[in-house]
Amino acid sequence: MKKIIFIFIMLLCTMAAHSQKTVALHHNGTVVMFAGTTPFIDAYNAASNLDTIYLPGGVFSTVDMDKQLAIYGAGHYPDSSMATGKTVIANTFTINSNADSLLLEGIEFNAGVFIGATVNHLKFKRNIFQGITYNALPASSYSRFEGNVIRGNTNINYSNNTMFVNNIIIGSFAYAKNGDVLRNNIFMAVSYPISSCSYALFENNIFLTNNPGFLPAHTNEYNTFSNNVFTMQPGWGLNPDYNNYINVDISLIFVNVPDYAFSYAHNFHLQNPAVYIGVDATQCGLYGGMFGYKEGAVPVNPHIRQKTISSTTDASGNLNVNITVAAQNN
Repeated sequence: MKKIIFIFIMLLCTMAAHSQKTVALHHNGTVVMFAGTTPFIDAYNAASNLDTIYLPGGVFSTVDMDKQLAIYGAGHYPDSSMATGKTVIANTFTINSNADSLLLEGIEFNAGVFIGATVNHLKFKRNIFQGITYNALPASSYSRFEGNVIRGNTNINYSNNTMFVNNIIIGSFAYAKNGDVLRNNIFMAVSYPISSCSYALFENNIFLTNNPGFLPAHTNEYNTFSNNVFTMQPGWGLNPDYNNYINVDISLIFVNVPDYAFSYAHNFHLQNPAVYIGVDATQCGLYGGMFGYKEGAVPVNPHIRQKTISSTTDASGNLNVNITVAAQNN
């Protein structure tokens, strides 16, 4: 039943979006559509805690998030969002204290995400960010970042028990601490992928860096590194290390990642998954662990693969619409 509702909403959005951006709000079993100049803001203002908002492809402005919502976009990979266009939030996305358990999936955040209050159990899934900052005390707790691309710098100084799994982390990552877990990520900041991290757990990650001294030089101490892949021999400093793979040539790791810069065209599958085994006996990198990276970062709501909508009606006044929708299991 839930999938049928998803498909119905996406079809409404797609048909309505033929002429304008239309946002759908799922509230108490009913669907309300919002168009106009600020459809996302209007849908948000009408929403109650535990409602769901569906964003089509397009660029949207937003207000500060202060409700417990689930918000789904159309995705951000160019090939996966070809039929709909990608979903983009243009301004800084600020999250406030009443937004516990906020879920964000399938969205491009052009100006970054700013957590400006104590808020817990946030979930960020299959998005792309221009930076993430937690900036409020008491610290937020139990956020999970899964399957995202993080372009800008990440600062989790005011976040506790935070989990980053199966992400592509391009900017520098700062202030992981005791209780924070970073597993099956790819770190791509060439000079200093992490800084000011202490007592955090790093497992099954792949570090693409040419700076062997980045750990002690950038105040990383007492972190545990287990079964990670490094493209050089790191100086461990005060960080315990176990069963890591060191001095691995980048050209021998992935199917197609020729350099240290992120591209949607790259293929992050391992050439030899059985060679680089993590602590859980699955492969290191994006496709190992419990939260394997999903191709194209397609969000969980049914995905529109192809659409053809006639520009005019036929002689009987009918509009010819042909839409191919693929259900998603996760």
